[in-house]
Amino acid sequence: MANRRTKQKSKEVGGRQQPDTASTIAPVSPALDAMPEDRQAKAVRQLVGPGQRRRTLVTQLEQVERELRPVVLEAVAAGVTYRRIAELSGISRATVARWAKTE
Repeated sequence: MANRRTKQKSKEVGGRQQPDTASTIAPVSPALDAMPEDRQAKAVRQLVGPGQRRRTLVTQLEQVERELRPVVLEAVAAGVTYRRIAELSGISRATVARWAKTE
């Protein structure tokens, strides 16, 4: 009897008996079972396409800005307001002002 009582006390914490951990462990779901390397590889694969599209768009935007800058400066010299230039060109008034200041 003493042995049985000792085992029972070993499971008690603060006067309460703790559940047997072997029987309370939930089965691992397949989604959570993925290795970190697999998750990283999947994340990298998902980044490739959008990243390439973004780089292409940034390159195109840079080309358009090179075309747009002299036209913006010409409009500034002609007296068109920064607000109107910004509305028509899609660039900010701050950028128009900065471009005008550097020229």
